[in-house]
Amino acid sequence: MNAWPAEESFLTSHVIDFHQALFEAIIHYGDPDRAFQQQRYVKSTMPFMGVNAQNVRQAAKRTFLEWTWEMQSEWLEAIIRVWRYATYREGRYAAIQLAEFKPYGHWLDPNALPVIEEMIVSGSWWHFVDVLVTRHMGTLLQNHRNSIRPVILRWAVADDVWKRRTALLAQLKSKRSTDIGPLLYAVDVSKKEDDFFLRKGIGWALREYSKTDPQTVLDYVSANSTELSTLSKREALKILLNSGKLDQIP
Repeated sequence: MNAWPAEESFLTSHVIDFHQALFEAIIHYGDPDRAFQQQRYVKSTMPFMGVNAQNVRQAAKRTFLEWTWEMQSEWLEAIIRVWRYATYREGRYAAIQLAEFKPYGHWLDPNALPVIEEMIVSGSWWHFVDVLVTRHMGTLLQNHRNSIRPVILRWAVADDVWKRRTALLAQLKSKRSTDIGPLLYAVDVSKKEDDFFLRKGIGWALREYSKTDPQTVLDYVSANSTELSTLSKREALKILLNSGKLDQIP
């Protein structure tokens, strides 16, 4: 992983003050009872403040508008500072939000990849990773295909499960602009894996693509029926089965 610079190299007072202001804005809405329920639902070792998603988004947005960034490097430093130093999950949700905040959308380019990569690998749970994959990596791939496509192909065979899941799901919203080669490659190299998140990811990726090209999905599942898990096949063909276009799983 091309890690973002070590913490000591980027801690400016502006970044530190921003992080404190963001923390205070979010924790204002904290509810200990809600926090307990949230942590139990997500099965998280990192605690919650007990702030609902809407209040996290609103508090974070207000803070983002008050603290502006003039350079991409400063913006990335702010994101990774909030991410690394988060002691509650809501802090990491805010870091994810800052990484796709519209005023800085033009900065979500290959230079941001090491930060997004660190968040995916260290987040290591669907509650973080699936948002980063479908929004951030999906946007990077769509807007910078020549640079990001090789990354997706490498991640498809990575030892890290969450990188593999990224390769499977990065094109989830691509519809007719889906680059089918990397998608089927990512499915192919993980189809025999036992990991639940990979099996579910395979099914999810193929199911979404079946909305665009159902025949390709059906042909792939049929040709690989003995190697794909039942979970992957059921998820992949769910739309076809529910619509009556298919009466059984191959």
